[in-house]
Parts: sequence; structure tokens; C-alpha cells
Amino acid sequence: MTIAFCGGYTAFPFEADTAIVPHAASVVEKGAVSQNIKWALDSEGTLTFTGKGDMPDYGFLDGYGFVNNMSPFANDPYIWDRDTYDGIVKNVVISEGITREGNGFFCLKSLKTVRLPDSLKSIGNGAFYACNNLESILMPASVTSIGTLAFAYRISLETVNIPKSITSMGTRVFEGTRWLGSKAVDNEIVIINRILIYGNPEGDFVVPDEVTYITGSGIGEIPDYTSKLTSITIPTSVKGMNKWMYMYIGQSDGYKR
Repeated sequence: MTIAFCGGYTAFPFEADTAIVPHAASVVEKGAVSQNIKWALDSEGTLTFTGKGDMPDYGFLDGYGFVNNMSPFANDPYIWDRDTYDGIVKNVVISEGITREGNGFFCLKSLKTVRLPDSLKSIGNGAFYACNNLESILMPASVTSIGTLAFAYRISLETVNIPKSITSMGTRVFEGTRWLGSKAVDNEIVIINRILIYGNPEGDFVVPDEVTYITGSGIGEIPDYTSKLTSITIPTSVKGMNKWMYMYIGQSDGYKR
């Protein structure tokens, strides 16, 4: 095919099957979070982590929010005044070989998508705390533990999978999300893959026999919301509980097993 331009320009041939190559995103910044794990941010807002082993922990206390030594990829969720990557990072890719995402790693309102590797085994406390625009999370079957407040206050979060591989889970993991709110509105308790992840029972409560693990918010936020609970009976099917549950049992006269 030949294309000719008016005004005296020379015609030139154009091959019909010529491929148009899309513009590739370029790396605009890079660094490292540990000796073994590096990161790169591209011009389209995708932040990619590569390497092997565990990502480091940052300043996020179990159940008490952010403290000093905050992650460079975490804003302050109470005042949002830190000069971080919030507004720049839109996508996060954690590559194969990384086994744990550290405490308090992300707190970015601009974050929209996350890709987790099959090598991931653990997600730390507050790992995606208050990432308000993240709508879904797909956890691989390799994950065995999820920390306290890991996905809390991600208001837009509507789609979550909890793999059967999970054997331990912190408290308030999904607090303040649409996903949990939609399940809790009509249910006294929420059980996913035999894990009691949320409950607000009253009176004498018997944990269903199907449950194998109880999170700290499995019977109400301990100890604040348990005033209406007079006793709890836990079946032998339960093999593990979050530490907040143990605290409640230690101060309760109504515990039965």
C-alpha cells in the first residue's frame, strides 16, 4: 500500500502488516528495601518488587496503628501529610521468590491493584492498611498467615478470597471494608473456610463445630464489645485462636471446652 500526501510530498510505501508497538513504560525510580529485595517504579505507576526472602517490617504495632520507622510506601492514615509515593503508585507487583510482606508496608490511597506471588507465605500486620481504592485482593494458596489489620479500612474492598491454606489470622483483618460489611449485616457470625473471622454474639454462644480457627474479632472485639456475651463454648475442632481470644478466655468465667 502506498500513502501519498498533498502539497508535493513524496509518496512512500506502507506494509499492511506492519506492527504498531505500544509505548513501553520506563523505570523512573528504583531502590531496595533490603539486601535481597529491590524495587522499581515505572512511568505508569506500577511498583514492582523482586528478589528472594521476606520483605522487612516497618513501624506498625499489632492493633495500635502506625509508629516511627514508617515505610516509604505508607502515608499517615490519620492526617495523610507525609511526602510519600501516595498519588504516584497505582499498582503493586510482588514477584516470585518473595515469601513475606512485612508489617505496615503499604498505606496508599492511590493504590488500585496488587499482584501477589505463589511463593508468598505470610502477610504482615497492617500490610495494606487504609489503601482506600483497592477493590479486590487475590491471595495465593501458599499463604498460611495474615496479620492484624492487614486489609483494614480499605473502604472500596469488595472481593476477597481466603485460601484454605490459612492457619492463623490476626484481629480486625478486614475491618472497615465493604466485603466484610456485606457479610456481617445479616449474619451474627462470619465463617470463611472454617475460620471464624467475625462475630458479635450475645448471651451463651456456642462456636459451630465446623470452625478450626478463631480470630481476635471472631466473637466481638476483645475486650471492648463482649459485654453482651455471657459464655462461650469452644468445640474440640478449634485448633488455634488469635491471642486476643486467649486474653478473653483468661478473664472469663463463662468459657467452656
